[in-house]
Amino acid sequence: MGFLVVSLLVGATVRLYRHNLPEVELAEVDPVFIEKFKARSDSLNDGTLVGDGVGQGGASGASRVVAFPVNVNTATGVELQAIPKIGPVLAQKIITHRDENGRFVTVDDLLDVKGIGKRTLERIGPYVAIK
Repeated sequence: MGFLVVSLLVGATVRLYRHNLPEVELAEVDPVFIEKFKARSDSLNDGTLVGDGVGQGGASGASRVVAFPVNVNTATGVELQAIPKIGPVLAQKIITHRDENGRFVTVDDLLDVKGIGKRTLERIGPYVAIK
């Protein structure tokens, strides 16, 4: 009997809650957000990544397309961060290593960057190139 009473109360509460929810019109969604979302989802299918232009140098407001593989000898911080498993700190370490020691000759040279081990190199390998 107690179960039926609790079920009835929960059902009435859910119905009352749904009745009082504000309705959201799809027209209220920011059209810029929708375009960025579409561009990012489309980019997953063609092997590129559309960035939001935020990174080194601040917010530019312009979209940027990053094509894989990324040339680590010329890549910016934003381009490096497009690679899975590379965040802003590791991207900066790669750039600093490149600036202090010169160009990378092979992909294995990335092992000299503090924070990149064999496992990380295996994960990022398909996304990087040495040119």
